[in-house]
Amino acid sequence: MDRRKLLKEIFVNNRIELRPSALLLLSYFPLGCFIALLRFCLLLNFLIARLTLRYVLPVDNVISRKITRLFMLILGIHVRLQGKRMPVDVVVCNKRSNVDGFIIGHIINIFVENEWGVPSFTHPLFQLCMKRKRRAGKSPTTVIFPEKYASTGQGIVQFEETLFQSVSSAQPATISYWRPFPISMTTASSGIFSDIFWIFFTPFTTASISLNHECIFMHEDNSVKEYSDQVMHAISELSGVPVLPISVDDAELHVMQLRNPHTTIIPPRILKMVKKVQEVVPHVPENVIIADLKKTNCVDTTLANIFEGIVEYVPINPTASTQNQVKSTCKKDNLTPFERRKAEMLDAARKRYCEKHGL
Repeated sequence: MDRRKLLKEIFVNNRIELRPSALLLLSYFPLGCFIALLRFCLLLNFLIARLTLRYVLPVDNVISRKITRLFMLILGIHVRLQGKRMPVDVVVCNKRSNVDGFIIGHIINIFVENEWGVPSFTHPLFQLCMKRKRRAGKSPTTVIFPEKYASTGQGIVQFEETLFQSVSSAQPATISYWRPFPISMTTASSGIFSDIFWIFFTPFTTASISLNHECIFMHEDNSVKEYSDQVMHAISELSGVPVLPISVDDAELHVMQLRNPHTTIIPPRILKMVKKVQEVVPHVPENVIIADLKKTNCVDTTLANIFEGIVEYVPINPTASTQNQVKSTCKKDNLTPFERRKAEMLDAARKRYCEKHGL
């Protein structure tokens, strides 16, 4: 299947699907708004009760779990849990909406990375932990979503490998949803609050969470990519859907285009290469680097084009950049092989730049 067509199928931008049953929403809409407002008030009670239970009862108590499930049901979320949580560094799950972490975090009593930037005193309420560098075996168990963007669940987007750095053990998990109305759990342009509103608006939402019965451990002979791929295929097998030939960068570019259809979007992969080129030639304008990278798709080729004068440009603050390059080459004794190669390239760039501009 064509990649663009596949992206359109797994990342939708329409909340309500066009079906005959969607007509029922017209008559249900006033009642749905009233229920959503009522459940929002009940959400505050749930969070306060959840926080109180953390100090009154043990962390993972049967009574606490029962009360949590009851409150979830009152909020319109019927949770079906299969499997048991194991003592691991992370629980790795596919991403179906912006509220996945809230549901999983409270149901199996683990933490979620703080992606919203909320104050630290609210972390116990939402089961959040600070987004910091992970230390294997020393950080609290958290749930991560390496797909980064929520999809329709027709397949697994290839994982973001950086999330698996310093992870020694992981438990694969999947989450899926069902609703009586044809309302999507999320859209490409929706946020946490819009997803919560539609959960409260719908009569009920069934969330099915499956935890793998085996953990996956990081071995010394495995790279981070090999480890992330192993976990990814385990989640694919657990959910019964294939791994898609779509990377996180492809998904990010498509989602950004859906959110800003009239704006020219630069692929994240190109932006990463731009930063590498700018480390070597900081005096070259960014738009010039981007234009050449789109043609070459290679950092070394673009640098070679700049050094050989194939790429024409007006330098940015040539005096300062030349001085910085001279300073960066004064301490070559303690450089790593990569830094030494970078310094040599800076020397070559500086000489050619000086010769070209008569400095």
